[in-house]
Amino acid sequence: MPEISKQHVEKLAAIASSLKAVLDEIRGETVEVPDRVRRAVDRFVAGGVCLRCEKKKPGRYTRGLDANCYNLTIKEINRGETTEAELIRLGRLTEAQKGGRKTSIPALRELSEIASLESDADPEKTVMLDRIEKAKKARKK
Repeated sequence: MPEISKQHVEKLAAIASSLKAVLDEIRGETVEVPDRVRRAVDRFVAGGVCLRCEKKKPGRYTRGLDANCYNLTIKEINRGETTEAELIRLGRLTEAQKGGRKTSIPALRELSEIASLESDADPEKTVMLDRIEKAKKARKK
């Protein structure tokens, strides 16, 4: 039986950790961060200090990291050296925030409104859906 090198063991551990993170996400489980770590992360982020290099740098921060550290962290995650969940647990990355730009295209806004209305079976929302349809037809004329 061939010997397993330390490098192989580390890669297998990273894969196992990644699989656990995927399973946690599928199950809807969140990453538990100790209060002490959460308070430290909040202090760093409020002070504009990078969670990875612990330096205050000018510019934009993503998930508590400056641009260079964020790119390095994403590369480590993609190579399987660590997982997002593990970094969050250690306080080296903040949790992803729901965000992004609001859509400025009226048609896309309407579609998202319709999708949210159709997902609920509330009669009042069905009335709103009818109003949107009527407004669309009026615009076509």
